[in-house]
Amino acid sequence: MSETAIQAIERKEKPKEVRSKGFVPGVIYGKSMDSISVKFDEKKLNKALQGRSQKAKISVQVGDEIKQCFVQEIQKDITIGKTIHIAMQVVEDDQVVKMKVPIIFNGTESLNEKRLILQPYVSEIELSGPSVDMPEYIAIDVADKPLGEKFTVGDLMVKPSITLFDDPEKIIAAIIGSRVHLPAEDTSDAVES
Repeated sequence: MSETAIQAIERKEKPKEVRSKGFVPGVIYGKSMDSISVKFDEKKLNKALQGRSQKAKISVQVGDEIKQCFVQEIQKDITIGKTIHIAMQVVEDDQVVKMKVPIIFNGTESLNEKRLILQPYVSEIELSGPSVDMPEYIAIDVADKPLGEKFTVGDLMVKPSITLFDDPEKIIAAIIGSRVHLPAEDTSDAVES
């Protein structure tokens, strides 16, 4: 991976103390290791997660080792919008993982110009396969699709090593017409006396 690893520092402090010093407490765990309580620099963690999906795969430096991790949970304080805890699972490249990944629909603005709307029915899909091949999300381009077009699980493009669990015929989204009501024209030209 070409991305820079974010540093995780082992911690002994309580989460509240960690947060007061500008860090985000977290835990890193995996199949062949004990759980490690860690802390991340809040600004660096937010930068690493910016624009990424909820289940992002990121490189984490723990001591002298760089580990590939999937974000499993992010807890936020909704009153101030800050991340207050993060849990990450360490995975080996050849390790088979089963997880849900988000479906992203690109080109919805183009549909709006044509008075069409994307009606999503499914926002994420369950996949299984080697962690190295696991996508962070699955993108579908809907920009040039016509009214009535349906997208199914079978339309999703994934690597051959990835297994989709849902029925290939299951509809995940459809293009529908907009229900914008224009004001009725005033056709009364005659003046009543």
